[in-house]
Amino acid sequence: MDPHLRIVSIGGGTGLPVLLRGLKHYLFTNSDKNMIEPSFRERLTAIVAMTDDGGSSGRLRHELNVLPPGDIRNCLIGLSENESLMAKLLKFRFKGDNGLSGHSLGNLILAALSEINQSFFKAVSDLSSILAINGQILPATLEKAVLRAELADGSMIEGETAINACPKPIRRIMIEPEGARPLDQSIASLEKAHGIIIGPGSLYTSILPNLMIHGVADAIKRSPAGKILVANLMTEPEETRGFTVEDHIRVIHEHAGFRLIDHVLINHAPLPLHLKSRYHGEGAEATRYDIEEIRRMGVHPVEADLLSSDDQKVRHDPEKLARNILKLLR
Repeated sequence: MDPHLRIVSIGGGTGLPVLLRGLKHYLFTNSDKNMIEPSFRERLTAIVAMTDDGGSSGRLRHELNVLPPGDIRNCLIGLSENESLMAKLLKFRFKGDNGLSGHSLGNLILAALSEINQSFFKAVSDLSSILAINGQILPATLEKAVLRAELADGSMIEGETAINACPKPIRRIMIEPEGARPLDQSIASLEKAHGIIIGPGSLYTSILPNLMIHGVADAIKRSPAGKILVANLMTEPEETRGFTVEDHIRVIHEHAGFRLIDHVLINHAPLPLHLKSRYHGEGAEATRYDIEEIRRMGVHPVEADLLSSDDQKVRHDPEKLARNILKLLR
């Protein structure tokens, strides 16, 4: 593997950590462990959406006035040793009906470090050091950003949770405050990257919130990197019901204001019938696509078997995903 290769991944939710788990094994070796030079860490950068307002993150955001830690925590786990004690601690979620119920320990640690340092960015950096992870994780913004959506009927709704659950078609999403700033490190990473990976993840609530941060889409456009969209395996019951891969590309380009994607990586392996049936009952289906239509959009489609062997959930296989991404970037 080229030691100078730099990859930036953009997203949030549960999709981004899967990608990070795959890429870390190709970009870092056991002999690299604990190297701390900035150029080494910059081989793999994750830019993570900061608009989560549900669950433990939402409660901490409203009760302690901290930035939402959940997606950052998931990415830290994705880059850590999967079976390490610290990774298990970060995943631990309190049960019962007391004040800690539903909170994950990782979220609480990030909230505590944020208060100790008076800096969420320093909290993420400190926890990355404690975990001795390779790569770097950057919040999309350090401003208290709120996601808003204009629906097709002209009405407005606010908040990631509400948007994700909304059954009405979405016309566009916005970030408040308008002009929320990214980290300088994010822009620098994008401009120096050899590959920029968008997704997998929820279109309106994990991918677009990053691209709506002031200057991010422009930095992606300026970058000489190959820009790859990882197509979602499934539609979502409300947010992207009936969406095709082409719809995802169109919405991203409309929000950016220009063509942003060079390649789209699409799973072509068939779904197990029992999972297909179960997801259909929940209002989701395998994301359909038209190769020729994608080409007409100026995007290069790449089909591959990206499916995990997990028989409980439809998900990307981290290693297959990483292997096909790196093949595209050669």
